[in-house]
Amino acid sequence: MARTADKLISDIRKEVSSGILKPGDQLEVNALAERFGVSRTPIREAIRTLVESGVLETRPRKGSFVRVLSAKQLLDLFQVAAELEGMACRLAALSLTKENVEAIERGLAKCTKAAEVQNNAEYAMANLDFHTAIHNASGNDWLIEQLRQLQINLNSYSSLYCIVDLVSHPIYCNKR
Repeated sequence: MARTADKLISDIRKEVSSGILKPGDQLEVNALAERFGVSRTPIREAIRTLVESGVLETRPRKGSFVRVLSAKQLLDLFQVAAELEGMACRLAALSLTKENVEAIERGLAKCTKAAEVQNNAEYAMANLDFHTAIHNASGNDWLIEQLRQLQINLNSYSSLYCIVDLVSHPIYCNKR
């Protein structure tokens, strides 16, 4: 069974990726312990790990926060992600299985549904599922892990600024 801290790490990463926790949000140890129904020790352990992996940052005498990236850091991440996404697509295209296609189509359907109801938070999670399905279809474990790490930071910003406009949205346009 996974350690409590490992589950917390996963849960907090999901909250950052989905935009529940936004860049700059402070993480209060006591509030998190109460919310997750655990002691402060595994919360501190999870925070320490997430700081080491770059998801969170600490500020002297202020505590832990969801990491805020500079415009340069974001641009750098988007450039790297774009290249790795292209690589994942190329590899996926070479070895697509029926299961891969179904997973990608499910992700696309979730994106379309979220766009139709203009639910930005749902769209951010659906977009993550869609891209993850493509990454998994690549079959390259190293690439999948690198893209997962990038998505944690990128998706938190995408969910901040994603305003789904149904008429001009690429998914909607592609379905028409």
